Parts: sequence; structure tokens; C-alpha cells
Amino acid sequence: MPFFGKATSVQHLMMKYKQAKWILLGDNHHNFVVHEDNRWAINPGTPMIQVADMLDYEPGIYYIDTETEKVEWLPVPNHKEYITDNHLTEQHSRDERIDAFMQALPKDGKVSLSFEDNFARAVETANLDQMALDFIEEVKNGE
Repeated sequence: MPFFGKATSVQHLMMKYKQAKWILLGDNHHNFVVHEDNRWAINPGTPMIQVADMLDYEPGIYYIDTETEKVEWLPVPNHKEYITDNHLTEQHSRDERIDAFMQALPKDGKVSLSFEDNFARAVETANLDQMALDFIEEVKNGE
């Protein structure tokens, strides 16, 4: 679609640019060729798979000879065996770890990334006996 163009289909483009014999479009997901009334509208599509629902898409390029009006589709090798969803699995695992961390945070809104602050809070809420509290105090004071 040309900049600031208002066409929404190939037919609109062909009407808008009536004098153009060749209308060459950019990467617009899927490729196509329209040849009507000795005029051409060609969209090369994307040169590579971009999203999961394009797994069966066959990328390629068009060879266009405007003198002979030869338009030839040249497929680009598409090695589907190299396409994985590992990044999705990794993201899911990361999201689960973040969720577990968020669940472990105190519900009172007092969040700290300080070990000392979190340890002090745990000690306060743990109902420890005096001997354990004395030992913690000794370690804290470096004794």
C-alpha cells in the first residue's frame, strides 16, 4: 500500500493507478499475483515465516521481466525442521517462576528484596523459642 494510500484491495489499487502497468507491493504476509487487462499487481509476501499460523507458508520471491512480462515464482528454502517453539516453552517456564515468586511475596504489600529485612520479618512471625532468638542475635552481632 503506498504511503497515505486509501485503497483496501488490489482492485482499488488498480483503479487508483489506472496508468500503471505494474503495481508492485511490499511484504504483505501472503504472496499473490493479479493479472487483469494486461496489467499486473504483484505482492511478494513475506520472505520468511513470521508467526506460528504460517507454518505451512512457502516463502519465496518473484522474478519479474517487464519486457517479456514473465513473472516466475522462486521458492526460498524453508527448513521447517529448524522452526521450534522452544522460546515459548522457555517463556512459559519463566512466567511460572515469576508467578511463584509473586505468590511468595507478603500479602500486606510490604515487599523487600533485602535478605536482612525478609529474614527479620520471618523471625518475627516464626514463633521461635528464646534459645533460637539468642543464637540469631549472636550471629547478627558477629559474636
